[in-house]
Amino acid sequence: LANEFLREFGLTTADLVEGFPPMLAHAGATHVVFALRDHAKLKAMAYKLEPMKVLMRTNEVVTVNLIFQEPDGKIIHSRNAFASGGVYEDPATGAAAAALGGLLRDLGKLNFAGNAALFDVRQGDEMNSPSRIQVRVEPQRGTPVRIGGAVRKIAPQQPPAANQPWLAAAACAALLIGQQIAAKSLRDALFLSTFA
Repeated sequence: LANEFLREFGLTTADLVEGFPPMLAHAGATHVVFALRDHAKLKAMAYKLEPMKVLMRTNEVVTVNLIFQEPDGKIIHSRNAFASGGVYEDPATGAAAAALGGLLRDLGKLNFAGNAALFDVRQGDEMNSPSRIQVRVEPQRGTPVRIGGAVRKIAPQQPPAANQPWLAAAACAALLIGQQIAAKSLRDALFLSTFA
């Protein structure tokens, strides 16, 4: 399955960071996470909307989060393909940032200073809609991941149609922006797994 997603982006496993396998992360919605070794590959993200939409909906994936982490670990550049929602790219994805925080903690890829690790997700730059999501992660698995930042309204709020459960999941995930994810709900909702 990971190779199917990579092929849609014109990527291979050689484009991924060694020691950071393709992952599924969940914090209200399921996100595929690919850590790229080259920032230029992230900037050049491209895929065909309709085939990706089918692949994502078939596998109940809300976004594909392509990331590039700066060497100091404090800044992560992200592009979130949102074909499942009929949108090429999402400029700010709070649920994906929360899931990424838990994933990085569980993989041992965060530097904890004191009682928390902090990093910024920079997203939306390539689509001229930059967002900054601040992520705060505590070291113990199952403890809260906090996210914050600023967003702007891009469309009037409309309830999802009954035949669009993926849109309802995305709307629920969006509500996480700026809110604390309670420890219990994080333990219940966040799962991380590799997939092949």
